Amino acid sequence: RSADAGQVDRVVQRSQGGELVDLMFNLVSNQRSRCESVAAVHDALRVVLGSYLADPELAVARYHLIRRSPELRAREIAWVQRYQLLFSRYLDARLADEPRGHLTADVLAASVVALHNNVLRHWLKSGGEGDADREFEDAFDWFTRSLGGARRGDSPRRLVVAVFDDDVDATALATAVENARRSSATDES
Repeated sequence: RSADAGQVDRVVQRSQGGELVDLMFNLVSNQRSRCESVAAVHDALRVVLGSYLADPELAVARYHLIRRSPELRAREIAWVQRYQLLFSRYLDARLADEPRGHLTADVLAASVVALHNNVLRHWLKSGGEGDADREFEDAFDWFTRSLGGARRGDSPRRLVVAVFDDDVDATALATAVENARRSSATDES
């Protein structure tokens, strides 16, 4: 029983997560560019994941203990909601001028937190086995590719399909398209 009590103390201390949320807030707050916003959330989630991976034995014991304790589970849910709200507010500030920016911010925040929790939960259920870092990176890459196709920063890439007559000079057309692309990229900077 005293070993359990010691575990509970360590779990509760770690569940407070105040320093971790502060660190995440600093990470995302220091990003100035809209193009860096999803990357900043990614980096903050890596900090959270790293806090678990730093001590796999404690992380797995904590996972099992939290599953058995409704009070600790409630605290864990509140903590996750806290950093999801942090990400949502951060993204909202950067996407507010976009069409449906507020909706996008909430959906992105909820999605990346769910992605992170999915990877973490599978790693914890496996007893801390496997490469959770790689799984997280693979999952995040999949997620960013799934956002309406390939993305550049926070703006979706544009795809243009055109049909031309056979007598159009392919080299001149390719040059015109490349010049337009470069001009568009310069305008977005």
